[in-house]
Amino acid sequence: YLNWGEYNGRFEEGSGWFEGPSYPASSPHVVAVGGTSLSFSSPTGAWLGETVWNNEHGAGGGGCSREFAAPPWQPHAAGWSAVGCGSQRAVADVSADADPATGVHAYDSVPEGLGTKEEATNHTVLEWITIGGTSVASPIIASAFALAGGAHGVPYPAATLYANAGSAGLHDVLTGGNGQCDGVYANPSCSASFTPALDCGEGHTICNATAGYDGPTGVGAPLGLTAFQPVPGEIGGPGSGLGGGAGEESGSGGHGIGTQGGTASPGGGTGLLPPTSAPKPTAGSQLRILNLSLTTAAIVALNRSRAALAKVAFTFALSAPATVRVTLARWVRVHGHWRWVTLPGSNSFAARAGLNHAHLRGRGTLHSGRYRLTLTPAHGIAGSITISIG
Repeated sequence: YLNWGEYNGRFEEGSGWFEGPSYPASSPHVVAVGGTSLSFSSPTGAWLGETVWNNEHGAGGGGCSREFAAPPWQPHAAGWSAVGCGSQRAVADVSADADPATGVHAYDSVPEGLGTKEEATNHTVLEWITIGGTSVASPIIASAFALAGGAHGVPYPAATLYANAGSAGLHDVLTGGNGQCDGVYANPSCSASFTPALDCGEGHTICNATAGYDGPTGVGAPLGLTAFQPVPGEIGGPGSGLGGGAGEESGSGGHGIGTQGGTASPGGGTGLLPPTSAPKPTAGSQLRILNLSLTTAAIVALNRSRAALAKVAFTFALSAPATVRVTLARWVRVHGHWRWVTLPGSNSFAARAGLNHAHLRGRGTLHSGRYRLTLTPAHGIAGSITISIG
């Protein structure tokens, strides 16, 4: 954590405190991989869970970068506000097994510690060993991308992982921490900037695991290969020019609101289901909108004034299929008071259980200002996000 291993050397050189995660992991152009420890049942070996790798065998790293700003998809991850990095890049993005206790087998064919030819001749220690570390976790993630078919032309493969955050393709690691953090200690010299002390994590999740994004494990550890498949609408991903869907337009301002639900094909085809196909949830269930967020493509498109309405693309999750009503409101001043005013053209569509992708529809544009996107499942609890444009 914060490149702890460099501390003593840097201090002795007189260059002061060494801060920040290691490069190139801190670069926003790469996928930074943290480490986990696995738990298995006996004797079947079934997966039981994962925690942050931090034990007598070693620990992962990470921290807030002092040099690089966070890539656009990172600050929109669930839980980002608690990380403590502000607008700076946080490490890691994702995680995988790094504990040597559950590491990989390798054949050591090179004798070590031999200084002379005679020692090399008389000392041949060749054996199978178990190795770990993030040096194992990183190629695990790289090989998962390869098995999933590569990056599929996406310019920033890390964006794919964030787009799949909260899905069934990722285990959300909830326990453990890097360095001395581990959620158990308080250091009075710590601050939100993480510069006064090497192991400052109290009150922040840059070095403590928690639900959603966190520094030690990023968006989680992969379960299979689905998290490595691009999501329609992410930057450079298939279907980023989604169109179609049922909606309506009204008013001279052109603020028509519609949606496209379901999963788009690489050609941008619609996956919209008729609203009548979504059954009511069972009595007593607490159906609610989960993990509502803009897609990475929408974040980029809306980072300018007069953004196209149809560029408001978003993802969310449901525990059961339901008809979902979508509305868009704008923060405006009315008779001297600021309030949310719902724009005309709300619409309902059928959403499935699990992860859904949708976007607003219409030929209108959204001027600079604050907007609130609200999704309300039938017989359930609404979810909202606030959007700033321009």
